[in-house]
Amino acid sequence: MDEMPNQINLEPKKSKNKLLIFGGLGCGLLLLLCVGGFGMLAYFGSGLAQDIVQEMASIEGSLKTSEEVIAAVGSPVEVTPGQPTQSQVDGVAYMNFNGTVSGPDGTGTYEAKFIVAGMEGIDLQSLTVDVGGQRIEVGAEDELDLGIISGE
Repeated sequence: MDEMPNQINLEPKKSKNKLLIFGGLGCGLLLLLCVGGFGMLAYFGSGLAQDIVQEMASIEGSLKTSEEVIAAVGSPVEVTPGQPTQSQVDGVAYMNFNGTVSGPDGTGTYEAKFIVAGMEGIDLQSLTVDVGGQRIEVGAEDELDLGIISGE
């Protein structure tokens, strides 16, 4: 009899909970990364939405103050936006906004074409109006400065 019945075992026990601890930490880190990723997408997505709203306000102002559009449809010019469409040509993403312009002397359609520049937002490439077969290019000199300062 080598062992005594009341002998205390002083050997340290090996922890079987290491797997649970490291697994829990790994899951927590993965959850944190996912939530952070969705947060970044929401942040940059709201910035793009704000850019679109600002550009649409600028387009509406440009159409309402363009001398060529006023001459074609009369004054005041009413702008009715349509649904945006997206396309991709040669790896470049485009967003098109179509709508109608109307006034006391006639009605026409407009098309605003933007390049989607990823996280940088959107850049207006062209703004054209078609009234009774007459195509009007609304240029930069017709754009209305709304005094909006971006947060960049």
